[in-house]
Amino acid sequence: MKKTIYSLITLLAIGSSLYAENIENIESSTVETTDSTLPIAQTIPLDDTMIQTNTAEVVNETNNENNTLIQTDTTQEEPNIKNMSMTDTDGKSYSIKASGNDIKIEGMEGKVVFIEFFGLLCPACKDYTPHLINLQEKYRDKFQVMAIEVQKHDVDPINAYKKSHNINYITLSNYDVGSMVRYVAEKSGWTGSIPFTVAINAKGEVQFAQEGVLSEEKLAKYINLYSK
Repeated sequence: MKKTIYSLITLLAIGSSLYAENIENIESSTVETTDSTLPIAQTIPLDDTMIQTNTAEVVNETNNENNTLIQTDTTQEEPNIKNMSMTDTDGKSYSIKASGNDIKIEGMEGKVVFIEFFGLLCPACKDYTPHLINLQEKYRDKFQVMAIEVQKHDVDPINAYKKSHNINYITLSNYDVGSMVRYVAEKSGWTGSIPFTVAINAKGEVQFAQEGVLSEEKLAKYINLYSK
């Protein structure tokens, strides 16, 4: 009888140990699992010379995650001009001159430009796409989306994605615009989260750089404001 009781106690102790070990493994696995999409949008200024200027109306607004666009005085000396180029997935090239608070893109003079970093495998980017399509159609005379695929896909799959989603704006591959991506990443501190939008006004001045999905209504307001 004593031997039987001892055996039961031993089995219960082993079972408790295994249960605790399994719980610990599950909790450890849960902690290590991360969502590949961006959970929270946040505003990231490009740098002291490439952030919100002369747009007090926008500064007083916040996005859905209660983050405020940043405004600052940009009186420091303008740095040297950096010349770059981009080639879109249709083979058209664009010359770029970047200096201080300016990113001037050939052919985009007088237009508000949203440079969007996106990925073919990014669910949040897919959700963002209809907003950009609608805005491109509605404001095509004064607005242009230039979407750069940054998940290392080449021209053919990007164009296939563009066709399947009825995208009506310019798309580019990181392979053809690497210098532009590196420039924005260096200036903004971009860590790779997508979608990521850089808004440039009709004068070629950067207004904000922001991670995450913004509502179509808010984007429309920015387009109207920055086109003046």
